Amino acid sequence: MSGRKALLHSQAGEQLLAHYGDQAPRIAVQLAMHFERGRDWARAIEFLILAGASAMNRQANPQAEEHYTHALSLAGKLPPESRAETELRIFESRAAVYLAMSRFDASTADCRQTIGRARAIGSLPLECAALYALGNTLFQSHRLHEMQTVVENLVALAESAGSEARLQALALMTQCHLALGKPAEAQNELQQVIERPSQVDRRTLLGVLDVLALLRFFQSEYATAEKLYREAITMASELSDAFKTLKSHYFLTLTLANLGRISEALEVLKRAVEIARRNGASYWSSRVPNCLGWIHRELQDFEGALAHDRNGAEMARSVGVLEAEANSVINLVVDRFQTGDAAETELNLQRAESILAQDRWMRWRFEMRLSAARAEQTLSRPDALALLEEATHHSVRKYMAEAHRLLAQVAIAEGDPAAAEAELNCALQILRDFPAPLVAWKTHLAMGRLQAQLGRCQAARAAFAEAAAVIRYIAGNVDDERLREIFLSSPPVREALAVDVL
Repeated sequence: MSGRKALLHSQAGEQLLAHYGDQAPRIAVQLAMHFERGRDWARAIEFLILAGASAMNRQANPQAEEHYTHALSLAGKLPPESRAETELRIFESRAAVYLAMSRFDASTADCRQTIGRARAIGSLPLECAALYALGNTLFQSHRLHEMQTVVENLVALAESAGSEARLQALALMTQCHLALGKPAEAQNELQQVIERPSQVDRRTLLGVLDVLALLRFFQSEYATAEKLYREAITMASELSDAFKTLKSHYFLTLTLANLGRISEALEVLKRAVEIARRNGASYWSSRVPNCLGWIHRELQDFEGALAHDRNGAEMARSVGVLEAEANSVINLVVDRFQTGDAAETELNLQRAESILAQDRWMRWRFEMRLSAARAEQTLSRPDALALLEEATHHSVRKYMAEAHRLLAQVAIAEGDPAAAEAELNCALQILRDFPAPLVAWKTHLAMGRLQAQLGRCQAARAAFAEAAAVIRYIAGNVDDERLREIFLSSPPVREALAVDVL
């Protein structure tokens, strides 16, 4: 481009900048073009960074990636003394974009570039922040061994970097413990995090909030998890953190469904699907079908559950998201058991075990779901006890209650009603302390059946009434008429409601 044309573009940029003033970011792409053609590389980069941030705010991450990559191509034209700091900002932002788009390897590479630039300019806080971002990305991509090395590096730097870095290191350590199924260690690290002062960077606080919410969800403290996930969604949205926005939406869906608030859950999931579509986030999109399969099965829509779970297994396999495939296949175990297809049940059991053997990331959680499916299928005391032991070790109250309910069924089959009643009372006490309506109605129904079998009419009626009350609460939170009708027309629900009317 001739010098005259470059000068004209530079002047056009200056005029637009003067005209728009504080509103200049609205035309950031246009300004970047003029300053680039005017060979004002620093200003062109600034407006490309602004354009990228604006695209991230709109959850338009493919466009954000284009702007940041373009900015990076211009950064090499800057003077050496300002290049490293500018490249750090670009790599940091693009790493977040790649993470939101489920491109973990690309995000990891940009995080490492950010670390290199932070070291080049001698900024310990920026190096710690980059290590923290890398650790989070490695966690999501299941690279736990590499993540543990990052944690060690961050811990070493935290001695000099101060409380912010120590908090980041503790948050990463907590995630490692959760991934490896060490709830006591995770709780200990979290307690230290909670006791730290709150005057820290909001991105660090969001990370702490995220891991705290996940632990509470895993331990069936759904009311607390709901509050934390709603806070996380608000903060993640304010920080334009698309990945944590999606993650919080997904787990809020599961939390609300566990609380029996099905339509609220499906509305949150609908928003998550739209965000994932805009971001191109296959990592979260692949989880949607197994989430829907679980919800439909809990509402006794076994045909719908089977369709969603088949779709989920195929989608997860096609995009290579192992844990989403594991969840869908475990769901298929339950689906096939419900239909009485023993051969398909066993085939999917073997398939699920094969998938879980490939990855230790959150394996304890998937193995617990598989143990619950196996115990439901076999109704054997050893399988039910194994589920109870796993659930108790990890403080997963929902599955502790389920294990006691299954042990009650085993005791009934063995002709020991007193033991069955004791097991059901244990389950109901857990559910009083940690409400989970989708489990509670089945447990009250089991108690009603047992009391009726023992000839205790008044106790039976009270138990059936409790089951009916929970059922009506769940049904009242299902706006989909077809789904609500399937639930209310299912044999066990009709049994509870019919006895309650008598």
